[in-house]
Amino acid sequence: MDPLRRRVPERRHRRLEQALPHPRRRSGSQAAARGDRGEQHRSRDGDEPQAKLVAGVGRAEGVEVADLVHAVTAAAGIDGEAVRDVRVLERFSFLSVPRSEAERVVDAVNGAPVNGTTLRVEIART
Repeated sequence: MDPLRRRVPERRHRRLEQALPHPRRRSGSQAAARGDRGEQHRSRDGDEPQAKLVAGVGRAEGVEVADLVHAVTAAAGIDGEAVRDVRVLERFSFLSVPRSEAERVVDAVNGAPVNGTTLRVEIART
């Protein structure tokens, strides 16, 4: 066997012995502070009708799914669970949001910066 081709064993990192808090879980004081800002968490059951949006950015601009979801949730103030079916293609992307919030999401997200480009979003024609 060629010595240059031999496999190097993977190094696995072990978690710390003590339990770390989950990054998405909020303590009581953090949850209260979030409530003071007027934001409310609404559980998504998956049965609500969705509107498909088309975004004018894609892989060519270096955009990934997480970048798009972050831009939409930050600009529109909706929960990450509400953004579904995200598909980033070469020059554009698709995503779905609750139909009841689609117009508000489009208005809030248009013009938001993503990886150095300006995000343009519109409701897809069906």
